[in-house]
Amino acid sequence: TISYVAVGELTDQTMLRDVAKKAKSPTVRLNAARKLISQTDLAPIAKDDISSDVRKTLVREKLTDLVQLTEIAKSDGSPGVREEAVRKMTDQHTLAEIAKTDSDGDVRVLAVAMLTDQAAIMEIAKRDNDPRTKDLAWSRITVSPLLAVIATTDPTEIMREEAVRRLNNQAVL
Repeated sequence: TISYVAVGELTDQTMLRDVAKKAKSPTVRLNAARKLISQTDLAPIAKDDISSDVRKTLVREKLTDLVQLTEIAKSDGSPGVREEAVRKMTDQHTLAEIAKTDSDGDVRVLAVAMLTDQAAIMEIAKRDNDPRTKDLAWSRITVSPLLAVIATTDPTEIMREEAVRRLNNQAVL
């Protein structure tokens, strides 16, 4: 088998790709994958490596393909890997979807933190059952008309009261 030191000397992309996919040692696979230039070569390793640590590091350090990052953010089995992918996302629709549906609370909280779409944030604040996600979403609503809608129509008294308190423009009421 090829060693960590030997990988350091490799420059041939085909050999590096093969080592990144087939080496027994996660450290050797990661070292080889870090030297890959092509996103096409890197993406399958970042998505499929048996080690979540290898996948997480590659997503954080190397992967830039937004299509691949989206797939990883939605489907990787490791919450830590999904978090790294979410950190690189900008698509508001996808972030909102992840904030609403991910099975891990930390991933949902991170997605809410990355959201700027006020309507999506409001929907999460009104409907999410996880207190951390709901509270973060609620704290990120900054648009007075959205707060006014909550203040006047939300079925939950505490939500209405908080919306009134937070309204910058009391004349909206």
